[in-house]
Amino acid sequence: MANIIISYTNIGINNELSHILQRKTVDTINNAFGIVKNVGTQQKAVYIIQCQKSYINLIAANLSKPFMQDGLAVQFSGSLKEMHPMEDEYGQYFVVNAIEKSY
Repeated sequence: MANIIISYTNIGINNELSHILQRKTVDTINNAFGIVKNVGTQQKAVYIIQCQKSYINLIAANLSKPFMQDGLAVQFSGSLKEMHPMEDEYGQYFVVNAIEKSY
């Protein structure tokens, strides 16, 4: 089976999460493994990446459709973005720089 590797240089951004891109980068994650999970409903899916290395949930502003699969194992890199103290989300704001399916 072929690996799918996505480069995020010219990819569309989820409009609901586009504000994340302008946020300050507070840390980076490189070559981590995780599981994509739908924490929303079937009607309104909300996908996060559960990072296995640091036990953190990541809300990716630019997760592409091929990776929006509940239970999909992935290897990824990207930037953790600043969050304000009063923001209550499913996880830490994140911008994916590279991602591929993990087997």
